[in-house]
Amino acid sequence: MSTATRITLDDIEAKVVAENYVTQGMLTICILTLSNGYQVTGKSGCADPANYDAELGHRIARKNAINEVWPLEGYLLREQLHQRNQS
Repeated sequence: MSTATRITLDDIEAKVVAENYVTQGMLTICILTLSNGYQVTGKSGCADPANYDAELGHRIARKNAINEVWPLEGYLLREQLHQRNQS
């Protein structure tokens, strides 16, 4: 197993301090607030009202919001590694 510095899903989940959901029709939006106050969103939608499931919509929207955090944390880690190498 590699010992390189990395970001894990647990790291990202630990940064989530609040989550809120907005539902309009069959559209669900998840708003995650991170520990530094920054907010990210994820959404899910359903094409057929007969298939709409609020719980599934929340899960998918949240997963999509979490996916928005990965590049932010990746950038932050790269910047920290860069700063460390400059010292």
